[in-house]
Amino acid sequence: MDYSETAQEISRHIRANALKYYPYLDRAETEVRLLSEQHRASSSLYRFELVNNRVSYTIFAKGTALANHSKQDEIATIDARPRLAPGPTDFRVKTWLEYNALKAIYEHIESLDNPSFGAIRILDFIQNSQTIIMDEHNEPNLRSLFTQTNRLSRALGRRAPDLRRAFFNAGAWLNAYSTLSIVENVITRLPRRLDFNASISNFTDFLGRVSGDTPFFQRIEELVIRAANEKLPDNLPLGIGHGDYAMRNILVGAGNRITAIDTCAKWRVPIYEDIAFFLVQLEINGVQVLTQGLAFDAEAIGAYQREFLAGYFGETNIPLDVIRLFQIQSLLDSWSAGISSKTRQHAGIKAAYQKLRLTLLNRRYRTIMKRLLNAIAEPAS
Repeated sequence: MDYSETAQEISRHIRANALKYYPYLDRAETEVRLLSEQHRASSSLYRFELVNNRVSYTIFAKGTALANHSKQDEIATIDARPRLAPGPTDFRVKTWLEYNALKAIYEHIESLDNPSFGAIRILDFIQNSQTIIMDEHNEPNLRSLFTQTNRLSRALGRRAPDLRRAFFNAGAWLNAYSTLSIVENVITRLPRRLDFNASISNFTDFLGRVSGDTPFFQRIEELVIRAANEKLPDNLPLGIGHGDYAMRNILVGAGNRITAIDTCAKWRVPIYEDIAFFLVQLEINGVQVLTQGLAFDAEAIGAYQREFLAGYFGETNIPLDVIRLFQIQSLLDSWSAGISSKTRQHAGIKAAYQKLRLTLLNRRYRTIMKRLLNAIAEPAS
């Protein structure tokens, strides 16, 4: 396989520091082989095999795709929708922030000595290429396991995994993560009920304007802010936010051990934000939107959501009223992201696809929203 210039630099760096990464290696010559190289819009990914005598390790490297940053800036400029968090992290610091976050997570999770929790061991950071070097985890993510529980697979007699403990542990892992003692480069965001209410107004104003259904979104604003004023304290409980705590970023190992990835840990936010994001993303994955909720059994999803909440809060005293409010906030954020693409111009087949996608998305989001609005009007069960 041909090495790019960056891949060659990383390979040399790994070879030179092999004994630092794995002190128990034989001092014989170490060989480093490039297994794969992949360039995405915002990152470059590399897999290497380190071979020493008869021992081998797979090492993963993640760097910044500097050549693509101008395109990302352009996309961020076009997509001027309201957001819970400000736009994409500056490419010049993102990898460094992620490196520090993963280091802090590893140290914190290791100190807990909980066999249900895992963390990525970070080996190094290469300043020149802004590249994180880490042990590779080849465990499946929760999304791939969850996909196996779809109705079609079960109708065909395929055995679906029992994911209840995995969802429970995912909730418990997030609870442990939120207590990270990171202070450097961490910014507090939306800490008060007033901030929550303002975000609801921003989302509903935008969605009403873009969708053309202002009365529907005004009604959402009215109901949610009224409930928030009744159920939320002036100052919300805060923790370190993950920012993308979704099934694709949660690895499931032996014994349902949970390891989460892909965070810069740069915000201190209401603890309910990541919880709500996880619960909402479980219901608005692409297949559920395409099938209007038919691909996965609603009762099974509800059971997984309850396990997740029990893992985070314990079996009792789960603040469902508050969580539902933040689910609505998270749904509005995702809805804004999806519908904002309507402002981009397409033609032909792509335009037809975009129209269908938006129709299905709006139907699915409205269904979930109406259920949540009904729920916040009732006492928590």
